[in-house]
Amino acid sequence: MDDVIEIVGDTAYAIGGDGAGRRTVERQVGLRELLGGIASSMETSQRDTTLFLPAGTRYVKVRGASTGLVVELPPEIRRVTWSPAKMEGGGAYSAHWLAFPYTIHICIFYTIEGDEAYGGGLEEMRVYYRNAPLQSPDDPLYVPNLFNVQVDPVLTSNCRACLRGHPEDLENLPLGEQMETLLNFFWETGFNLDIERSGFERARILDPRIASLETWEAASKADPLFPLGIRWEPAGCTPRQVLDRLIDVRRPDVKPLRSASDLADLMHRLKEAS
Repeated sequence: MDDVIEIVGDTAYAIGGDGAGRRTVERQVGLRELLGGIASSMETSQRDTTLFLPAGTRYVKVRGASTGLVVELPPEIRRVTWSPAKMEGGGAYSAHWLAFPYTIHICIFYTIEGDEAYGGGLEEMRVYYRNAPLQSPDDPLYVPNLFNVQVDPVLTSNCRACLRGHPEDLENLPLGEQMETLLNFFWETGFNLDIERSGFERARILDPRIASLETWEAASKADPLFPLGIRWEPAGCTPRQVLDRLIDVRRPDVKPLRSASDLADLMHRLKEAS
């Protein structure tokens, strides 16, 4: 039989069945504790949030303590530095001027409880390409040819950016400043071989103009918009799917209350009334 919740006086009872039609009390909790648990669950899944967003923000998702941002950077030529060694190796960096298509950065922050003006701790950043601006959170994303971006067919790790060494006091900044600081760190710190199977290695066979840093730089000088003509590899996801998946992974314990069974599950997490 389906779960049944009964309230008698100041006590709530979760009623179940034994398969033979007999009803049994599986859990009883104080009504005050149950209402407090419901209120806490609602606050976790539907908090009141006011955010000042960084330039280029196209999509925002707030669920529980997690805040996800999708920031789109327009096509441009960027000065990037590159070292053919890992960070620990201390190899020399060389500068290159390279053209990029639309670059989509998706970040997840875990918000500091009680201070929604701040983003809290950074969870991770995913980076993607597009040959046109986003028109919807359901537009497809594409795999970038970037050095410090992990390329993996498993969606849980695909297109994850390496941000090792990023400023540790980010959580003390407002969310907009955090995002801008992370973008500057990603593009200006320098790329290297910290990620061995990077997006650059995977994409170099797509077009001879991006087969090496030298050909990429030469093509950028000849036509700054040439990356918009490359058929980038589909990432198999959309901004909405990426944010939903990353937030679900971060907060698997948050479950909306939609049925008596959900309420019974909540009651089993509360202290049982004597």
